[in-house]
Amino acid sequence: MALKPKSVKTTKAKAVKQRPKAKPTKRKKVEPSPRELQEREANRILNTSKTTQKLPKRPRKQVSTDQQQALLDAVIKGMQEKKASQIQQLDLRQLEHRIADYFIIAEAESKIQVRAIAEGVEDFALRLSKEKPYRTEGFENAEWIIVDFINIVVHVFQREARMHYQLEQLWGDAQLTSISE
Repeated sequence: MALKPKSVKTTKAKAVKQRPKAKPTKRKKVEPSPRELQEREANRILNTSKTTQKLPKRPRKQVSTDQQQALLDAVIKGMQEKKASQIQQLDLRQLEHRIADYFIIAEAESKIQVRAIAEGVEDFALRLSKEKPYRTEGFENAEWIIVDFINIVVHVFQREARMHYQLEQLWGDAQLTSISE
């Protein structure tokens, strides 16, 4: 008579092999480079600075309509004198969240002409209405120069830049007036 082996309980789950735990290796402490230290410090300052800090409000000028019209005329004459093309005036006064009362937009063929138009606007504004711009931007590249008279902002573009930014469509709610050259 043959002996029967004792019954062995079998489970359907396979046994999971466990890997032996690796010995912890000692890592050398790497000192950060001076540049990394500067970047960390800059990030720390950036992340801890007050983000609720408000920027100063844009100044508003209280001018009469005659003064404003004189400045508008001077700006447009300065543009026409330097042969600006496609001059358009956007009246933003009816808009609730406007940054100025008027935008005057024009374009030029070259960087040299863009600079000349912007300088002509400054010159005519000073001579005819005794106004100096509050701020100017863009003379370095001369693709888009902004001459800011606070209530009137002048934009002088190269043709390609004007087609790209399309300020007239961006401020589409404004009343648009084309100025003849």
